[in-house]
Amino acid sequence: MKQLSLLLLIFGFTSCQKQIDNSNSKLIINIAEAKYETIGFSDKYDVLPKLNIREISEDAFNKLKITKNSFQQTPVKKDKGNYFLDINNKILQLKGENDNKTEKKQGEIWYNYLGFYPSLDMYAVSANSVSEGIDFSDFELINKSNGKIVKVVSPGDDKIETPVLSPQINYLAYFHNQIYDNNSFLGILKIDSNKNLREYKSLILENFKIYEVNWSDDHLILIKASTDAGKTFKYYRSDILSNNINQGLEKKEEWEGTYHSEAINRDNAKTVFDIIIKSLDNISINIDDDGSKESYSNIKAETINKDKIKIIYNSSFEDDMGTIYIEKSDDKFYISGTPIYLINPGNNEMPLKKIK
Repeated sequence: MKQLSLLLLIFGFTSCQKQIDNSNSKLIINIAEAKYETIGFSDKYDVLPKLNIREISEDAFNKLKITKNSFQQTPVKKDKGNYFLDINNKILQLKGENDNKTEKKQGEIWYNYLGFYPSLDMYAVSANSVSEGIDFSDFELINKSNGKIVKVVSPGDDKIETPVLSPQINYLAYFHNQIYDNNSFLGILKIDSNKNLREYKSLILENFKIYEVNWSDDHLILIKASTDAGKTFKYYRSDILSNNINQGLEKKEEWEGTYHSEAINRDNAKTVFDIIIKSLDNISINIDDDGSKESYSNIKAETINKDKIKIIYNSSFEDDMGTIYIEKSDDKFYISGTPIYLINPGNNEMPLKKIK
């Protein structure tokens, strides 16, 4: 009789405990139902200041860089191919990768869990898909406190490299090495007091691949890059607060002067560009397109790298028709851009003569 009473007591306690557990269970929501914000678009970075960089020695790079455990491989629950992330009073469900890759459907999205930023209280995941036989991937941050999702756009098909958090949690730095050319992109996101992210500064390194990004302090970023697929490396530093976008890249006066270029297309129409650069913040362009003349003044140039500048002389044109580039190679100059392709069919650049 005593044994029976004991069993009933244990059963009653267990039932009560199950009821308590059930009452505390969290609502499971699918990530497809969640709202998210997208940041990192190139057009937003284009209108923001560019990072300056200055080459340093490998020894200086290694002495300056710091190692901070700002990103952790914290485990999360995974069951039947799905991830379950604890989000405040809910559980966010993400469909994981199907082991049978042949079953991936057009437009279907699956996720990989990457890790966790304790200082930001954010999960990091990659959202993956397939379209017309091409794999695509995006990097996403999920706020553990409020469930807000932020997607960081990649300049290419695959996701950006996992961003590196600055020591005082004010910035995230990330990079992406493009597959179809030998360029790399470095972006800086600023973090406000509410942990919202916005584009801050960026840099495109032409003919470089970035291999490593570190922080030395909250404003000094360090870059390890290569031009020969990692056989040798170059090392750079950048003060992200610097307002001089040309520091360490070029001297402004090297661009100052008057430039002239002309070409005759297959219809014998002659197009002439006369470009006057008083400074990178004061440029005038006169275009004579077979007798149709246009003039633009007070234009500012954007530095692409130490040998190339971008000039948007008419932002109202579509498809970059109002944009040209000037590039120097030793003592020679070239003008390029979409308008040049139309003027000089089959080519995307023309010689540009520096008159004075």
